Amino acid sequence: MSRSEMFDAITRDDVARVAELAYQNVHNAAQADRETGRTALHEAAAQGRCAVLAELMRYVLSHTGKDNSGDTVLSLALRGGHFDCVELVLARTQQLWPDDRNAVMALIEGGHDRADIALALYERGARLVQPDGRVPALEAADARGLKGIVEVIRARMHGEDDLVGAVEADDVGAIGRLLDSQRAKIHEVDGEGWPILARAIAARAQRAIDFLLERGASPDAWLPDRRDLTSLALTTGIDTARYWVAHSNRHSCARNVPVELHRACHVSDLSAQAEAKLIDVYGVSRQQLLQAAAWGGNLVLVKRLLNQGVQPQSVAPAVLRADSELLDALVKQGAAVNASGRDGLPVLHLLALAESESDAIAIAPRLAELGADLTARHRVHGDAIDFAKRLGRVQLAERLRLLSDVARCRWQREARQRGIVRIRFYYDKADGVCFAPNNPDAPLEVGGDYDGAYPTSASSGLMQIEGSGLINRLSPGQRKVIEKLARGEDFGIDEVLATVTERQVEYRK
Repeated sequence: MSRSEMFDAITRDDVARVAELAYQNVHNAAQADRETGRTALHEAAAQGRCAVLAELMRYVLSHTGKDNSGDTVLSLALRGGHFDCVELVLARTQQLWPDDRNAVMALIEGGHDRADIALALYERGARLVQPDGRVPALEAADARGLKGIVEVIRARMHGEDDLVGAVEADDVGAIGRLLDSQRAKIHEVDGEGWPILARAIAARAQRAIDFLLERGASPDAWLPDRRDLTSLALTTGIDTARYWVAHSNRHSCARNVPVELHRACHVSDLSAQAEAKLIDVYGVSRQQLLQAAAWGGNLVLVKRLLNQGVQPQSVAPAVLRADSELLDALVKQGAAVNASGRDGLPVLHLLALAESESDAIAIAPRLAELGADLTARHRVHGDAIDFAKRLGRVQLAERLRLLSDVARCRWQREARQRGIVRIRFYYDKADGVCFAPNNPDAPLEVGGDYDGAYPTSASSGLMQIEGSGLINRLSPGQRKVIEKLARGEDFGIDEVLATVTERQVEYRK
């Protein structure tokens, strides 16, 4: 297929031929022409071929960048006054792409006084005020006598429908009235390109966050600087970040569900009627319902669903709460330890957001024992240690560092993977020597009886063993692995197990 064939078919408005060519080679539908920089979608929009554009959009995103003149598919349709094409693109666009932020200027340059289109563009994030404080669209529209567009711009400048103000004031009543009256849209983007949900997060308006999520605001929106909403929440403090992570995950477990059913999940237990409606009418699985309840902190509902045999997806909600009892209950029912939430934060990163740092520190070794990935990195926020430090959780960061040191030792990592919690080299009622794979501070237990041995570091433990005569109770193989441990050498768990009998190995119950 040649490029000219596609463009000729667009000029003839031959929808069937365009569909045939796109089906044969979808890449050519999105490939830019060398001379003009236009793709087939640009050409269809420029010529106002709405049916052709709709067919092409079955194969390619409506946004395919700028042509050599700096125009996008949307701006070409706007400037040419092809409003059926404009409405087609906008119907599939909740938030404008960055290079469409000045789309209102294309409408004005075309001389089209379509206030409804201008409003739709602003609701999707068209830029109103420039960084220098100017409003060029107002100046241009006024100069051309486009009174409808001028009125729309002035109304937004003067905040007649001030959704941002209502959100920043955490006034859910005012937000609801604006949305119900259709004077504001749930996916609206303000003049700086910020989704309205982002304004709620930045203002630490927790009631507004939950209300907007209930009304269908997308937790997956992005800021103009390419940050996601979780990254924004992390700049506002631990409390707001924790609230955002919990509630955005809760809502993601049951999307497109009526507000009253979302709220029903908050009560101590869900009525049989509400549960049946969620499952049968809205397609929410019992597993999703369990996960939503766990994120929302409805432990009564969580316990009932677990008792009914529902398998949870992840331990992440328990980690965010630093709740050891909930963690064990979820693990017992088969929850994945390393499954993250919708924002991709690894499970140990969530510990840094827990309300109590001491609770987070207490639960960290248990997570390591269960096999949590201590080396996991987030594409933006790095590893869990750096993440905790940035949030001011210095003691937790140190605890994770010690656990991470354990993870880097092959024998300890392999022991955790096999569920080994202790290896008894020698013990009687008065003395003992044990390997403790899950204790980062003290991988050896020396002295006392088995239940009362004294945890110690590897080097100190070796000195105690040699000074107390316990060294004579150990086999040559056992002495060798203890010496390797004290020197920080690398060795596998099989080398340790070769020095003991099966009865001397204790597994996780």
